[in-house]
Amino acid sequence: MNNFWAACLGRFEKELSPQQFNTWIKPLHYKMEEQSLTLFAPNRFVQQWVKDKFLSRVVELSKEELSYPISIDVVLLD
Repeated sequence: MNNFWAACLGRFEKELSPQQFNTWIKPLHYKMEEQSLTLFAPNRFVQQWVKDKFLSRVVELSKEELSYPISIDVVLLD
């Protein structure tokens, strides 16, 4: 499961421009648990943008990479 976010980063790096990747994806911190992924955004703007533009892609990648469903949430970094 810990390799899942690394796989996501690799896919996003290939799919997005360097500016998009560095602005929206690279600043995210993550926490992986048994069947959940929590992404921590540095501010509300990044949080909302990731939810609106990239969350569905993370869900797609989870279906491709994992053999079981996971919950994915985007929250603010404390």
